[in-house]
Amino acid sequence: AAGVAVVVGGKTVVTDRRGGYVVWHVAPYEPAVVRLAETGVDPTWVAAEAQQVLRPTPNMAARVDVRLVRVREVSGLLVSRGPATVAGIALHLVREGESAPAYTVSTYADGAWYAAKVRPGRYRLTVADDGLRALGAAAAAVSVFVPAIGEDEVQAPAVELVPLTVALPARTARGSAPGG
Repeated sequence: AAGVAVVVGGKTVVTDRRGGYVVWHVAPYEPAVVRLAETGVDPTWVAAEAQQVLRPTPNMAARVDVRLVRVREVSGLLVSRGPATVAGIALHLVREGESAPAYTVSTYADGAWYAAKVRPGRYRLTVADDGLRALGAAAAAVSVFVPAIGEDEVQAPAVELVPLTVALPARTARGSAPGG
């Protein structure tokens, strides 16, 4: 992509019309971080890897390609089968094969939610455990696929809160004692 600001070892350069860039006077043998600048690229595109590390060798050119991926907006709805509120509930988008949330969002008053700049991939959408405990509810995780190409917005399947039933302890009949 042309006109993209790239930072190499603290030095910022802009890519040419073919997407190439050249940086001079980078300290040899010292690790140099290569990343996109905060500004200088269309916000719907991000680097596939947040940063790369280069260890320059004197008098030798090194090539570092920064692959761009298109990010998407993802939205959905949290619904409740019972009296549980759907406002202000934390939801997690967890990338398939990982355990830590890649994105965390909160629901609006109507249960709608929105996540910006979601990278392509397969995700599991879950309700945060502390929210489920506080509401006395359960919710099954749903699968969300964010494609690398296609529409700008991805509509996730609805997540449904289901109230937990609480089992009350058994009572003995009045006037009788257990075991007798």
